[in-house]
Amino acid sequence: MALNKLVYNTEMLDNIKKSLGELNKFKTQVGIFENKDSRKKNFEGLGNADIAARMEFGGEFNWPWWYTVTGRHRIGIPARSFLRMPIRTHISDIQKLVQKDVMALFAKNKVDLLFKRLGIACRKIIDQAFQTSGWGEWAPNHPLVIERKGSDKPLIDTGSLRRSISSRVDKK
Repeated sequence: MALNKLVYNTEMLDNIKKSLGELNKFKTQVGIFENKDSRKKNFEGLGNADIAARMEFGGEFNWPWWYTVTGRHRIGIPARSFLRMPIRTHISDIQKLVQKDVMALFAKNKVDLLFKRLGIACRKIIDQAFQTSGWGEWAPNHPLVIERKGSDKPLIDTGSLRRSISSRVDKK
């Protein structure tokens, strides 16, 4: 009587198992990193990273043009979250953008690429926030700001802030 012998190639499963173990070794960061800040410092000495923090959390700016109009040096800026809010409220969209690549990258043991794709997906959602004024949730610009900029789109003036958003993958 002949015995049948089954041979399985478990390389893909072995790679998936290894990839799962690698997940906690990486992290994706999305934001404006000081070394990637392309804006020349403005009249207050602020670059994109500084301006982003004020826009994300709200704050005040010294505006020379504001002083001449109102007699005040400072203008309050409401918080307009262009990093936290889009990621939190659209996490399922981000997951959908990355989901199609998960198994293929696990099978190839390319966990770092999965984290890079996660950063790209986050940046795509953040860009949608800029296009839609935070899906209509960002406070409108003050009329004098609209007059100075020539636009009523919050957080959009030169495009420098928007272009400076990037992502990176670091080992933990």
